[in-house]
Amino acid sequence: MVVEGLCDGAAVVGVSWPALRGALVSVSVCFGVPVLRSTDASDSAALIASAAHQLCDPLDIPYVRPGYRPAGWRRRALYILQGLPSIGPRRARALLERFGSVEAIVTAEASALAEVAGIGEGLARSIREALGGENQTEAIRSPSHPFTLTDS
Repeated sequence: MVVEGLCDGAAVVGVSWPALRGALVSVSVCFGVPVLRSTDASDSAALIASAAHQLCDPLDIPYVRPGYRPAGWRRRALYILQGLPSIGPRRARALLERFGSVEAIVTAEASALAEVAGIGEGLARSIREALGGENQTEAIRSPSHPFTLTDS
């Protein structure tokens, strides 16, 4: 979204500056629409051309997710596991100790997950569902599904 000619602190058509700023923040933050501001039509044209130029030239580096970056294999594994439903640091450690890797946890059946201290049958089912578990696999293999998996 390009907003042209809006000056900080200026009311527009009887709408106060704080209300305008709040609306722009909501559009940007809540709805994920970038809000770019320009002074006039020629500035808007230059802004749009600059944005188009950047979109045509892909970045040499992959997108980097902002935020906490754990160092070391174990900390990264615990960080990943804590993204699962109802898994905090204690349960993540218990899962990692029992299975040895995130891959082993992801591929484990609900019954095996339920054997870990602090993980009951209900939580094990929730974890499997979050990971694309058994229920989703059965739905994908059903004959009515257009993309049926085949055993080849």
